Amino acid sequence: MPLIVESFESTVLGQLRAAGVDASFVYLIEAAGQPYDLLVAEGSKALSYPETVTPGNLDRLVGQIDGISVDKKMLLVPGTTLVADVHARGLTLFTWTCRPENAFLAAPYRGPGGKSAFGDYEAEWGVIARQGVDGVFVDHPDLGVAFFRS
Repeated sequence: MPLIVESFESTVLGQLRAAGVDASFVYLIEAAGQPYDLLVAEGSKALSYPETVTPGNLDRLVGQIDGISVDKKMLLVPGTTLVADVHARGLTLFTWTCRPENAFLAAPYRGPGGKSAFGDYEAEWGVIARQGVDGVFVDHPDLGVAFFRS
């Protein structure tokens, strides 16, 4: 069975790869902030997560990781080319976490009924799916399979 190791810290992924762990290595990317490992090592010079996924900085990741997994907020920015940029470098792109509740949807996709009510999640998920992501994390597998596998 294939092993996929994900981490918000690239140094952890590099250490595992150097140790010969037979796995795919996926770098988790937040929509804001900086990875703790690089912040400790490099201080204010450490790249932020968003800076890490610019085309030039993606080039530096090739050969070090197999893919990235981004906060879905990053894929809901109009005009983003993130998926295409990642795929152009032979890397995979996953996203997290697709949930149908208003509390977890971007504002344009929220509906009536409060935070726990389902909003227009299919519209939001459609924006993500049309970009060609390689996989998604969902908290409602029944809805995720029905939507992303159709």
